[in-house]
Amino acid sequence: IGAGVMMGGVGIVERKLRLSGDTAVGLLFVGMLSLGVIITSRSEAFVGDLTRILFGQLLGVDSTDIYWQIVALIVVGVIAYVCRRPFLLLTIDDGLTQTSGFSARLFHNVLLAIVGLTVVASFQTVGTLLVLGMLVTALAIGHSSLTVLPAAAALM
Repeated sequence: IGAGVMMGGVGIVERKLRLSGDTAVGLLFVGMLSLGVIITSRSEAFVGDLTRILFGQLLGVDSTDIYWQIVALIVVGVIAYVCRRPFLLLTIDDGLTQTSGFSARLFHNVLLAIVGLTVVASFQTVGTLLVLGMLVTALAIGHSSLTVLPAAAALM
């Protein structure tokens, strides 16, 4: 539920505040992480381990967790393969996606949904902080390559 709220919030922040997707993900993920830590630390009924939630439990992963991650991998892989053309067009331009006959909003939401599924599948194993690091690092790499590639093309 939290991942769904976050991915919906990313879409709203992108459309309403005109922020980039990586900025929206970074802001909302850190905000939701902070809110979760505050709620968990204030709760008297919480009996779990906050350290395990934040840092994961790599040595305590059982076969159920592995099966869940395999299922998530297959679902994300199938969706990415089936939607590869609209996703590619979406990375270039929303207008190009629309003129090619695809709904930019629909495929943007599908992309957010598979990111949410990937995040939820990763929590048990690697923890919240490493998931945050993986999201922000991937976005930073994608952003830096987008700024470097046009400069490299201009040099050629």
